Amino acid sequence: MDTELDDLMQIFSIDPNQLKVGKGQVSVKFPDYFHDLKIEVQEHMIDVLVWNDYRDDYWMLDGECLQLLFNTYKIVPSYQKVDRQLGNCNYHKQRIRLNFGNSGFDKAQCRKTLIHEYVHAITKEFYNYSGHGELFKFYNNVLQYAYKKRYIQKSTEEFKMRFNVKT
Repeated sequence: MDTELDDLMQIFSIDPNQLKVGKGQVSVKFPDYFHDLKIEVQEHMIDVLVWNDYRDDYWMLDGECLQLLFNTYKIVPSYQKVDRQLGNCNYHKQRIRLNFGNSGFDKAQCRKTLIHEYVHAITKEFYNYSGHGELFKFYNNVLQYAYKKRYIQKSTEEFKMRFNVKT
């Protein structure tokens, strides 16, 4: 039986470190960086999308509902060797699948894909909307650009501190 599993793993280019083998079961593991990244993405989305006393634009969301969405949608790893698909959001099963088997899937791509798939879940659950139309693009762009802006500000501050630049 183990040789069959080893043969299949070799055929599909699956590294043994990607699998967690238990008694009578095999499950796929997340990369080491994933848990912290997931928390970072969820906190970022809450910072940007949740209305509060200072910000209450019509497109902002209720924080408890967004947290419920995070708790409801299960994230599962996949290691398919495909070039096109980085992830998908299954509304009926309330599951987000991330494809770590894609050759270009690193930590930065994982963050972008996780935001992308969470936006699918948000547009479906809050607006009963699916697809990549205007509503999806709006939320995805708001979140992706806000992350880039935060990253640039953080990098600039670190640069100034590192080289003792005074403004």
